[in-house]
Amino acid sequence: ALALYLISMGVHLSAIDIKGHEWDRLAAFVKTLVIGMDGAEAKFVNTLRLDDSACETAEDALEAYSTAVRGTVKLFEIATNLSESEGNIIDLEAILNRAVSKVFSQCGVKPNNPSTFIKTRNLKFSDVVNVIQILKTSSSYTEQQKLLCQLIITRTSDFFLPEGRYASSFQNELTLQDVLNSEAIVYDFNKNTEVMLDTLDTMRVFMVQFLDGKKQSYRKKQKKHTAAFYEELQRCEQFGSLVEEISHKVTGSRSNNVIIFLLLNSVSTFDSEAFSAIKSNITTKLVGKLNSEDVEKLVDEFDCKPIEEYLTEICNDQANEFSHCFAVQYDTGIDTNKVMCRTVMPDDLREHFNTRDRMAS
Repeated sequence: ALALYLISMGVHLSAIDIKGHEWDRLAAFVKTLVIGMDGAEAKFVNTLRLDDSACETAEDALEAYSTAVRGTVKLFEIATNLSESEGNIIDLEAILNRAVSKVFSQCGVKPNNPSTFIKTRNLKFSDVVNVIQILKTSSSYTEQQKLLCQLIITRTSDFFLPEGRYASSFQNELTLQDVLNSEAIVYDFNKNTEVMLDTLDTMRVFMVQFLDGKKQSYRKKQKKHTAAFYEELQRCEQFGSLVEEISHKVTGSRSNNVIIFLLLNSVSTFDSEAFSAIKSNITTKLVGKLNSEDVEKLVDEFDCKPIEEYLTEICNDQANEFSHCFAVQYDTGIDTNKVMCRTVMPDDLREHFNTRDRMAS
């Protein structure tokens, strides 16, 4: 209901549908682009491309360039999946930063000159791997750093080199132009189980977030708004990297014209250290069915004292008087308030979005 309302207000919407075939039900009510992120036809996003950035100033160009470097470095970090015993994360980031910057430099890209960005159209992730092959022979690197270079090559070659085991997963490119004008976009991962997503799936989720960020930035320049619904990110390996990507978007989010919804089945998900970076940036809480421990945590850790009474009523609801109710506490930057609301839908709409099989009476 909230998603449909936002679309009616002219807000573009995207949803990462980890389970799959849930968010695509929006298509019955609004034109929806469903993008498969699983199987043989799965899409990928080339984080090296800058030719679609639509930069008008040197400042815009520098921001787009920095975003591309950071995004490619993070993608390679996820693919490398470094453990504490294998090396230093700071060294890993430094090596990847140097490699990505060198790839851009070699093809003639100047960070503050958007006219040079067209040269990135044909860049490939294998270009970064090839540069690291050269860097591992550098006399300025320690033996440990050279070993780290080889580890990066070994782990990422499976994904990014033509002969790699997962090379076929990087054949169908998804670009900004493919998603720019769609009112609603659903990235369908079709993982309808409780198992953790693997490294490749995590890379795909990150690439979707990266592309989402490019769309949000593009629309921001036009003074337009975007909303993103991300569900069950905790099921991804290294989901801290995904949360870090969100943190970049929501820090100062009012200037980015974007609102990000994290859809979680349990408040305890925030116990992970990975979420610490964004807990303070959560300005609105919509809380449904919960237990007494959740109430305490929300009040103590999420500044939900103003809605404690609402939370307690929902928690202690033995008579189902608060079925489909949500306690809401919001801060728009202009207005701060609270409300208890109930989701009410026509029967046909509710049945359309029902995701559970009902037992025959």
